Amino acid sequence: MYDTSVPWTRRLAVPVMACSFVALAPAAMAAEESTAVIEEIIVSAQKRDQSIQDVPIAISAYDANFIERTKLDDVKDMITFTPGFSGQTKDSFVDAINIRGISTNSFGSAVDPSIGIFKDGIYQGRTGSAITSFFDIERAEALRGPQGFLFGRNASSGAISIITQKPTTEGVEGYVHAGIAERGHIELDAALNVPLNQNWAIRMAGYSLEEDGHVTNQFAPEADKQQFQDKKAARVSIGYESEDLSFTLIAEAEDRRQSGTIYRAIDASDGTLDFFGVTLRGSREDSDSDFLEDIDEGNILSLTALLDWKWGDLTFTSISGYRDYDYRYAEDFDGAPFTSNHYLQDQEGDYYSQEFRLLSPDTGRLTWYVGVSAYKENIKTLFTQIADEEIMCQAFYETDCTTAVTDPDGDFGFDEFIPNPDGLVESNDIIGEYTGWAAYADLTYAVTEKLELSFDLRYTYDKKDFSLRVHEVESQLGPFFAFGYITDGYVSGSESWDDFTPRFVARYAVTDDLNVWASVTRGYKAGGFGSFTLDIPLNGATDIFEVLDEDGVVPEGTKPAAFDPETLWSYEAGLKADLADRKVQLAVNTYYYTFKDLQVSFFDEDTFNTMVANVGEVDGYGIEASVRALASDNVDMLLGFAWADTSVEGADAICDDCDGNRLTNNPEWTLTGVINGHYPMGSDELFATAEFRYQSKVYGGLENDETISIDGWTEVNLRVGYESANGWEVSVYAENLLDDFHYDGVSLNELPIPSHNFGFARPRTFGVDFTYRFGK
Repeated sequence: MYDTSVPWTRRLAVPVMACSFVALAPAAMAAEESTAVIEEIIVSAQKRDQSIQDVPIAISAYDANFIERTKLDDVKDMITFTPGFSGQTKDSFVDAINIRGISTNSFGSAVDPSIGIFKDGIYQGRTGSAITSFFDIERAEALRGPQGFLFGRNASSGAISIITQKPTTEGVEGYVHAGIAERGHIELDAALNVPLNQNWAIRMAGYSLEEDGHVTNQFAPEADKQQFQDKKAARVSIGYESEDLSFTLIAEAEDRRQSGTIYRAIDASDGTLDFFGVTLRGSREDSDSDFLEDIDEGNILSLTALLDWKWGDLTFTSISGYRDYDYRYAEDFDGAPFTSNHYLQDQEGDYYSQEFRLLSPDTGRLTWYVGVSAYKENIKTLFTQIADEEIMCQAFYETDCTTAVTDPDGDFGFDEFIPNPDGLVESNDIIGEYTGWAAYADLTYAVTEKLELSFDLRYTYDKKDFSLRVHEVESQLGPFFAFGYITDGYVSGSESWDDFTPRFVARYAVTDDLNVWASVTRGYKAGGFGSFTLDIPLNGATDIFEVLDEDGVVPEGTKPAAFDPETLWSYEAGLKADLADRKVQLAVNTYYYTFKDLQVSFFDEDTFNTMVANVGEVDGYGIEASVRALASDNVDMLLGFAWADTSVEGADAICDDCDGNRLTNNPEWTLTGVINGHYPMGSDELFATAEFRYQSKVYGGLENDETISIDGWTEVNLRVGYESANGWEVSVYAENLLDDFHYDGVSLNELPIPSHNFGFARPRTFGVDFTYRFGK
C-alpha cells in the first residue's frame, strides 16, 4: 500500500534537515552531538519544491547566503561556480555566454538567445535587458541542457532561473549592507519587509554600485580608466497570503551604466596590424584605442504579477510579466589606435508575457502539470559602424582614396576626393514585432516505489515580423563595408516556425541515498532574420553589385535574410548520492548532444556582410560533477568539475578545413570550488572562505588557430570575517588574490578588422564588507 499522505517526490529520499534554500550550507551542527550534516537543498525547477537530489536534471543552485558571501553581482557571475558554463564577460551582451559550448553567437536583434534567463518565472529577453543586478535574491538555479519543458520560453542550451525574496507576514525583517574596495568601489544595498496585516506584506529593496575603471588606454593615458561600473536598482514587492491564495506584485527598475566591451587587437598570422603599420602600446593589460566614448548603458523597468490558487487538490498558477528598456552601447570593435570599426547600438524594446499552469497534487502515483504561455516583443534598434575612409581604400583597393575614387575605370568616377569629416559612417535600423505561444504537459508516473518515469511534450509557435532599412551614406565611398548597398525605405518580411519538443526521463532510487537517472530531450530555438544583411535577388547576375542601381539601392524583390530554427537531441545520464552519513553529497552526469542547423554569425567575403546562417552539425559530449562535503564540523566545501568536447561538421560557409574542430570560446576543462571554514567563538563565529576557478584554453574561431586563443587561467578569491549573534557581520576580502591576468574571450576577424581579445580581468582587489540583519 502506498502512503498517499506523503508526497511521492518526498518518499524516495528522506530529508536531511528541514528545508533551507542553500547551495553551499555552512556546517550545520546537530544539537548536542556535534555531528555536522549537509542541509537539504530545495529547488523549484520542476514546478514543485523538491530536493535537488531528487531532480533528474543537471542543476546547480545558490542561495542568498552564497550569493552574498561570494559577491555574485549579476547572472554572469554564476558562470564562475557552475560546471559546464563559460563565457563570463563584463558587458550587457549575452552572446558570449555558453553552456556545454553552445552560445548565441550573434549580436543582432532578431536572434533569440540560446540560454534562457528567467526572473520569478519571467523571461528576461536579449542583450540590453537580460542582465540585471543581484540584490535581495532568495536563490538562483542554473540548469544545463535543453529546458523548453520548464519555462514559458524555449532555452536550447540551458537556463538560469532567479527567484527574488518575497514579502512575508511573519514579521518585520531586513538587512543593510555596505562595501568599500579599491578603485573607488562603493556598494550599498538594503531590504525591508513589513507586514501590513495578517494577510498582506510589503518588501522594499535597493541597490547601488560604483567602481572606477582599471584598464589604462595607452592612446589617451590621462583619460579616465576603462571598465568602470555605475548601477542603481530598486524593487518593491507587495504580497497577499491566505490558506488558498497567494499573490505577489513586483515592480523593479535598474539604471545600468558601465564601459562597453574593451578590446585589444592581436597581431595575428594574417598580418593585419602589419598592414596598418601599428605596434600596440602598453602591456596586454592595457588597451590602445582611439575611441574614447565607449558606453554600455541600460534603463530597465519590469512589472511581474504572480498568483497561486489552491483549487481543490489542484494548484492554478498565473505568471504575468511586462518589461520595458532603453539601451545605448558603443565600443571600439577593432581594438586598436585606428578606426576600422567603431560600433554603436541604440535600442529600445518592450516585452509582454503570460503563462498559465495547472499543477496536480504531489500525492499518488501519477503527478502532472500542464500549461500554456504566450509572449509579444517589440524592438527597435539603430546600428552604426564607423571607419576611416583611407583605411577602407587601402584595405580594399590597395591605394589611397584620391586615386580610388578619381580613377575613371574604377567604381566611383568622382573628379576629386572630398573626405567626409566624420569618416565612413554606415547605419541601419530594424523594427521587429515577435510573437509566439506554447502549450506543454508533464506526466510523471511512479511505476514502483523505486522507479519513476516522466514524459514531457511542448508545442511551440514563433512568428517574427521584421523590417530593415539601410541608410544613405554621406561619404563618397558610398555604402561600402557594413552592407555595400542601401534601401529605399524599409525592406520587410515575416516568417513563422513551430516544433514539438518531447522529453523522456527515468529515475531509479537504488537506495534512499542514491538516485540514478537518464533523459532524452529535444531542443529547439526559433529562426530569425539577420540584422546586417538582406536577401537580394540576382536575376541572373553573378553577384549582388550587378543588380544595384547607380545609387547602390537594392532592387525590387529584396527581402530580409531569414535563417531556420536550430534543433538538437540531448542524451543525458547521471547519479545523485548522499554519502558518508550525509556528510558528502555527489552529483555526476554525462551527456551527448547533436545540434543541427546551428545558428552562427560570420562575415561573408562574397557579400561583405555579417550574416547569420544555419551551419552544419555540432556534436558535443562531456562529464560534469559537483561535490558538497563536510570535511569536519567546521569546514565545508563545494567542488565542481566539467570536461567537454565539441566537434563541428559541415561549416564550409565559415571556414576551410575546420571539420572536427572545437566550438568558439569552449574550454575543455573547468574546475571550480568554494571552501568554507567556521570557527565558533561563544555565540559568535569567525569564518573564512576561499574560492577558485580554473579554465583551460579556448579558441576564438572555428579554425582553432593557436594565435587566436586564450591560455588557461586560474582565479582565486579569499574572504575572512566575523559574524555576531546580534545580527551584524564584517569581513575583509581579496578578489583575484594571485593577480592572474586573463581575457574573457577572443575573436577571429578579417582585414580590415583585427582579431582581438576582449574583457580584461579585474586586478587583485582588496575590500571590506559590513552587513546588519534584523528581524526574524
